[in-house]
Amino acid sequence: MFIWLTSPTIGQVLVNLNLVTAVTCVQGRNAVCFTGGEEDYIVVTESLEDIYERIQSVEKRYRK
Repeated sequence: MFIWLTSPTIGQVLVNLNLVTAVTCVQGRNAVCFTGGEEDYIVVTESLEDIYERIQSVEKRYRK
């Protein structure tokens, strides 16, 4: 399963949800963390609520 998110430096990125370990907010910046290590993350412009809603939407479509 994948979702599109927006990086402030790169633009749109396709995120593989199977590799996501956490979605965090640190110092007002939202980040999606991936398996691998502390440095494996991407800062995104979407809110935590928006990311959660996108994940739920993809999961609903995947289950059908």
